[in-house]
Amino acid sequence: MKTRRPAALAGAAVLGALALTGCNIDKPTPLVTLVTGSTSVHSEAECYKDDGTIDDAKVSDCLNKTNLETISVNEGGSFSVGVDKKIADAGWLLLFDGKPQTQSVIKTTYYSDIRLKYGAPEKGDEPILVQVVQPDGEKGYRGVWAFKVKKK
Repeated sequence: MKTRRPAALAGAAVLGALALTGCNIDKPTPLVTLVTGSTSVHSEAECYKDDGTIDDAKVSDCLNKTNLETISVNEGGSFSVGVDKKIADAGWLLLFDGKPQTQSVIKTTYYSDIRLKYGAPEKGDEPILVQVVQPDGEKGYRGVWAFKVKKK
């Protein structure tokens, strides 16, 4: 009888694990990190679809989130962006206030010495929205990460 109890417990644990695999449990998304000097902030994706393209309507919502991680950069200073290898392998784009900053996708895990110009007449000293997007071919986006960079 004593050998049945451990076997029953082991069987219950296996059944519990199998039951959980059928649930819709959110997995953590790949991280993106912004670094300036000795300060860094990181975030999971605002939207992410591991196996396909995010719906267009949802992408719009993701691009317009307002409660974002914020980092302060000295005027004339720079910051860097680090992405998980999974994002780099697929390629990613860098946007400032929704405008692309590179001609083609970036395929590295680290993009450095990014400088911002503050004081554009229409924005004043408002924070700049920095977005990392992972395209899904020509069809749309697989992931969207967003931060605010403000003048220190």
